[in-house]
Amino acid sequence: METVLGDRVAAEVVPGDVLALAEGDIVPAAARILEAAALLLDESMLTGESLPVAKQPAGAGHDGGAPAGGELWAGTVVLRGRALAAVTATGADSALGRIAALLRPRPEPREPLPPARRPRLRRAHGGGPLPALPA
Repeated sequence: METVLGDRVAAEVVPGDVLALAEGDIVPAAARILEAAALLLDESMLTGESLPVAKQPAGAGHDGGAPAGGELWAGTVVLRGRALAAVTATGADSALGRIAALLRPRPEPREPLPPARRPRLRRAHGGGPLPALPA
């Protein structure tokens, strides 16, 4: 476990590291808050919520709603305060990584039968509609 500054690039942190975050830092990885003082974050890039969100360690006045108050999400911005947080997920394992995976272009599915072979199959099948082919 290593304590790293919040301005460290995401590629340099691993689960278990402790982040020291302050105003203006972009959270480099998903993390659990260990200590916080007047912490306010902009989570709009993930949630679309236009208002800043106050954060504190889990269990410190948290009412049990989701998401847990003690969680920091990768890519969010510290607007005010400071915090120490333990990294829980990085890259594709973080919420931001899962969103990025959903946005990645998917390859076009291959057609199971090339168009050039369809007439021959139609003749062999008796000229009627072709049966559904498994994908």
